[in-house]
Amino acid sequence: MDVFSAQVQMAKLMERVRNIESDVAGMRAMLGGLAGRDSGPIAGHPEIEWTPVLKLDEADLIERSEVHNSTLVYLEAIAKKSDDEARLAHRERYPNFSLSLSYGIRGNGEMNGETVYRPDLLTAMVGVEVPLYASRKQIPMARSAEAMALSSRAMYEEKRIMIAARIREKVAAIRKADEVAELYRTGIIPQANSMVQSALSNYRVGKVDFMTLIMSELDVMDMELMYYETRIERETDIAELELLVGEQIK
Repeated sequence: MDVFSAQVQMAKLMERVRNIESDVAGMRAMLGGLAGRDSGPIAGHPEIEWTPVLKLDEADLIERSEVHNSTLVYLEAIAKKSDDEARLAHRERYPNFSLSLSYGIRGNGEMNGETVYRPDLLTAMVGVEVPLYASRKQIPMARSAEAMALSSRAMYEEKRIMIAARIREKVAAIRKADEVAELYRTGIIPQANSMVQSALSNYRVGKVDFMTLIMSELDVMDMELMYYETRIERETDIAELELLVGEQIK
């Protein structure tokens, strides 16, 4: 009976291994495509470098995103341009004054044998350009530019608020992952390993059956798998957080 149970559990484990290998192959192919490789998926087993625990300040990260996030930078530039165009359009509604100065040098002349002194000339001209059709042209254009400026500013603010919310969400997820991973590493997994050793000792003296021993081993494997899944999800959250902020987080 123990042999049959072992074979059943072995078959289940082999199925899990095949599923994991299939997932790994798919991920390697995806990474190969992202890396621009036409020769196929990336092979080998890359070394895992876990990101250390980070001191995450939400307010600081949100402030940095307003400076470095490419989408926010672009939308802010559009909003500023729209503001400038709206101000210029409003100015077109009013008369435009211009002032020009010219300086003329005249040499001395001679009349009836006498030298005639001719002073230099300074000429000033004032011009006024009046928008005669402001109600039909300049005013509608100014209103349109103002509406565009308000729309651009609202689009920027909406995106800024959304990114700030996503940053808070990712910070919370990373902090939770740190706590859960530490709990697995220092508490759950060591305790599960102790239970396996206890089950193995009891199995040798006939106090527990074979299935109890096998289930203890499987519990340890599940705990370790959940630990690494937590670490991987944390790395993904860190990458997404850096994308939101627009620069690397240290």
